[in-house]
Amino acid sequence: MKTKIFFPIFCVAVSSLAVEPPHPGFRAVDIDTKIEIGYGVTVADVDGDGKPDILLADKKQFVWYKNPTWEKFVLAENLTKEDNVCIAAADIDGDGKCEIAVGAAWNPGDTVNSGAVFYLVPPKDRTQKWEAVALHHEPTVHRMRWVKNWQNEYELVVAPLHGRGNKNGQGDGAKILAYKKPADPKQDWTTRPLNDALHMTHNLDPVQWDDDAAQELLIASREGVFVLNWDPDASALKLAQLSGTESGGAGEVRLGKLPGGKRFFATVEPMHGTNLVVYTEPEH
Repeated sequence: MKTKIFFPIFCVAVSSLAVEPPHPGFRAVDIDTKIEIGYGVTVADVDGDGKPDILLADKKQFVWYKNPTWEKFVLAENLTKEDNVCIAAADIDGDGKCEIAVGAAWNPGDTVNSGAVFYLVPPKDRTQKWEAVALHHEPTVHRMRWVKNWQNEYELVVAPLHGRGNKNGQGDGAKILAYKKPADPKQDWTTRPLNDALHMTHNLDPVQWDDDAAQELLIASREGVFVLNWDPDASALKLAQLSGTESGGAGEVRLGKLPGGKRFFATVEPMHGTNLVVYTEPEH
């Protein structure tokens, strides 16, 4: 695969003479008005009824809201004394119901002992509390997603914010790990490093970057946005830079396509910053 350099386009005001497209209609619904922090949110079918439900990582609870009534159910709570931080949910085995992993023990100032990763084992009645199985973790666990690898199998990819022992974002790179779920999730999970070259890896987005079945990863970091692409030998990932540090790196990233299929990605720059930047694919 050839990785192309993308060019930024900053959103600017347009002339009032331009024809405005029709505005889509939205209806606001209060789903939960008692959220403490709400570190992470995702969407997946929890109970297998064919409707996408909402899942939330709140300060001390991991919860889900059943579509369409948005009734709230607690998945797990008080897993660590520190706050929860992230949640990943996807149907990885094709049974119509999502598998769930969560991250907790959030303390970005402790780059040695913080962080926790759990897989949640569902009860027969998924509206009841799930069993948390503790997994290996790096310090400062921050984001996680289920990602399809080159063998068409899902792995849990977990990105810490900092490398082990970092101070002020300096030192070893953040070690991004892939976890392979065993048939019995209470047994040992196989983990393998995907990359440890970047710092302040604030978010990631699994994407179909090219035409193969595997998903690649867009990573937002202090060094900019990178795509982590499966190597031709199918055993390693290859890191390629798509944007730089002109705005101090990136904190968020998401991929999209324009009419005609041209790729773009949008970022928030720098981390926790105020610039929304769109990068478009060059012609050649």
